[in-house]
Amino acid sequence: MSAVQVDAVVTGHEDGPVVVLCNSLGSTYKMWDAQLAALEERFRVVRYDIRGARNAGLSPIHFDPYDLCESKADHPHVRTIAEVEKFSQ
Repeated sequence: MSAVQVDAVVTGHEDGPVVVLCNSLGSTYKMWDAQLAALEERFRVVRYDIRGARNAGLSPIHFDPYDLCESKADHPHVRTIAEVEKFSQ
């Protein structure tokens, strides 16, 4: 497993509970754009692209050859970006 750069963005209520959203296959974290306004009123929203997905303004979206199970390894990077100590389920 190689190190990857996690593409993530944090928006919303700075002191609110944290909601973490990732993309589905064939999309980017921007798939959540329509829900953002409602979520940001109450939550600190962390959106990120799963391992291997990257949107560089290309069409179609490019996927690198990663196993989806490896995406769990990205959670510490997402927590760092979001400045969250741990995620709960």
